[in-house]
Amino acid sequence: MKLSRQAMDVIAKDMAKALAQVGEHHGMRFQLGEISFTNQNFTAKIEGVVLGGQDADAQRYNQEKLLMNLPPLNAAFRMGPDEYTPLGLKSRGKNRVILKRQSDKAIVLAPITMVARTVGPIMDFPEYKKQVEDLFCVSDDRIEAHLRHFYESGFTPGHAVMHLRGL
Repeated sequence: MKLSRQAMDVIAKDMAKALAQVGEHHGMRFQLGEISFTNQNFTAKIEGVVLGGQDADAQRYNQEKLLMNLPPLNAAFRMGPDEYTPLGLKSRGKNRVILKRQSDKAIVLAPITMVARTVGPIMDFPEYKKQVEDLFCVSDDRIEAHLRHFYESGFTPGHAVMHLRGL
């Protein structure tokens, strides 16, 4: 037997079914990740998460969502003609936000800036100012004009801090 793309597609589907059974038995959710292969062997990534837990991408999203002005995890929002639900945040790359498109349940990746601009400001100015001050570790009335400009320009609190450090 030689492995081919068609054979690997069948094997991957069978592995996903088997992993679902193993996960159910152990109270976990397994996900088959990237598969690479030659005509004689293959390697596959498998991620396991306890039921009710969050995978690494979801944890990363929750840690960084306020800093990047992203909507809450699993909260639907409209971007263009479609509705999406954020599922997580990749650790690297231009398109880091993992989204599920509601119309066809497809998993897609999008740039952080696109998602942040789509949902718009999710906090009022006093909350924005407090977050920047907490991140910047300073409370100074002299920076309020800068903060107002950053807020109105759509900067996230994290981006505002980066600019303030450069002043």
